[in-house]
Amino acid sequence: AKNRFQLVKNVLGQLMGLAPQMKFQLGEKDWEPTALPPAYEKGISIALQNRPEIQRVWKGVHQAQYARKIALSRYLPDLDLFGNFSFEDRDFKYSIHRDNWQMGAALSWSLFDGFSRQAGEMRAKAQSDEARLEMRKITLAIKHEVDQAYRNWREALERVKVLQLAVKQ
Repeated sequence: AKNRFQLVKNVLGQLMGLAPQMKFQLGEKDWEPTALPPAYEKGISIALQNRPEIQRVWKGVHQAQYARKIALSRYLPDLDLFGNFSFEDRDFKYSIHRDNWQMGAALSWSLFDGFSRQAGEMRAKAQSDEARLEMRKITLAIKHEVDQAYRNWREALERVKVLQLAVKQ
């Protein structure tokens, strides 16, 4: 049992990023469940704010929206600014007085790109729709879990009442 306990501690240390022989002490504390808000709506609100899968999906929704903006920006012209500084001398006698400066701007607009802009826009829209549907799916799953938890909680309260009556009798 001592060996297994030490192995479990080593695995826990590995999950926490600690070396296998590093010493740490496990403390005991009574488990206290999180207090449920009395109202179902408040419980859903708390669950939707704190669940990590919702936060992950929100990031996906924002990324999809950003990708769609990028896809739409491909319809706009490109403006490139450039600059160059160099020394040029045919006789290899470089001096600070023989320097060259070059600056400019180039404006380009793609007239035909083989419909890749439209395909990119359609792909970005599909990704955005998929992210929104994933958000809806996760939200509904969380609401279902919260509803189930409240129903189980109410059922447990009713059982406590029934058992208290049975104890009195």
